[in-house]
Amino acid sequence: RQRTPLVDLLTQLGGHASATGGGGEEEEEIWENVIVESLSNDSRHIGDNCVYFCIEGTKLDGHDFASQAAENGAVAIVASKPVDLGAAQQGEHNTCPVILVENTQQSLAMASKSFYGK
Repeated sequence: RQRTPLVDLLTQLGGHASATGGGGEEEEEIWENVIVESLSNDSRHIGDNCVYFCIEGTKLDGHDFASQAAENGAVAIVASKPVDLGAAQQGEHNTCPVILVENTQQSLAMASKSFYGK
């Protein structure tokens, strides 16, 4: 099974990340301690240590499902615009970071190539 630290994925994507939990040293620990084991653009199929990519389609916008992905256990959300993680961000452990990038489709392609080696 492929494994890579979230901080490495963030560096590859060149995105701006923000954990809505408050930032600072705690936020840096999130990037270093989270291991990514899969990538997905389907919020219904989020596995352990999965990063969810919000893809805009012609009928549906993946950004609308970011909170579902977080509730289903995504360790990070990659989006091209701000997303509301709703109830998934409430409480003590609101650590699902949102990585903002210019183009989520391109970012998913780049991440997949790097992550899966294809």
